[in-house]
Amino acid sequence: MSIPGDKYKENLKQAADFLLKGGTLLSEPCEKCNGIQIKKNNEVTCIICGNTTSLKEAKLTEDTDKTSDRRTLPD
Repeated sequence: MSIPGDKYKENLKQAADFLLKGGTLLSEPCEKCNGIQIKKNNEVTCIICGNTTSLKEAKLTEDTDKTSDRRTLPD
């Protein structure tokens, strides 16, 4: 995914600001562009494309996925 240089610089500046204010680099890549993500205040933002995800939304989806795959064993 290619984004204009000005938008990339803006995203990079915002990412640096997040890190300076206590944000954390994540090892998981962005789902949209495989870019580097930063977590701050229960929000995950991609440095490359600017995609933002709330951790509450992601956790709810993850919990739903875990519970929907439960199997019962016969007695």
